[in-house]
Amino acid sequence: MSQVQLPPELTELSASVRHRRLPSQARSRQRVKRLLDTADALIGAEGFGTMTIPRLASSAHVPVGSIYQFFPDKSAIVDAVAVRYMQLFHQELEHLSDRIVKLRWEAAVETVIEHFAGMYRDHPTFRELWLNGHLMTPGAREREQRSNDDLAEVLLAALKQRPEFRHARRLSLASRISVEVADGLLRYAFTVSPAGDQATLNELKRVLSGYLLQYATSR
Repeated sequence: MSQVQLPPELTELSASVRHRRLPSQARSRQRVKRLLDTADALIGAEGFGTMTIPRLASSAHVPVGSIYQFFPDKSAIVDAVAVRYMQLFHQELEHLSDRIVKLRWEAAVETVIEHFAGMYRDHPTFRELWLNGHLMTPGAREREQRSNDDLAEVLLAALKQRPEFRHARRLSLASRISVEVADGLLRYAFTVSPAGDQATLNELKRVLSGYLLQYATSR
């Protein structure tokens, strides 16, 4: 399982996650990174319920007190792990933007959906947190909505570069709705099947392709 890297300046951690203090020294930053990597691995391999503060301390080879220097409780650690996956999804959509712009329309939609379905398959911690209702704190839910806002902005910027959408109206709202539809149906596909129900994924492609094309100003 590939693991998500901690942002160098911890800006998202500061803005989005309850914490006691942010590490200022390189050694402390590495300790926080090790804690989050270990939490990620434990949740992905054994499930949310197995990840306790004592188990995390033992697996990360740090004293329990060191964890409480940075995080007040388990939910804050889980939120920090979740933020890294939100960042990853944003980065991946940015990387796909060029293909959204240049590929044939149906191929562009398929590329994006299959890529994110692959991310569900590749990241068991993400599946555990998103599919089983473990993002329970108000801060985590608020950050998830802001993350979808950010994804919609990336999608909107890419769509506006395609000839058929350059003069489209209400494309901002359409992009935001598309992100919510994709989010919901991707979750449903992986609830139906651990590998992602392909029939649902195919329907998602059809729905998004047709919905967004309603806003096209040229075909």
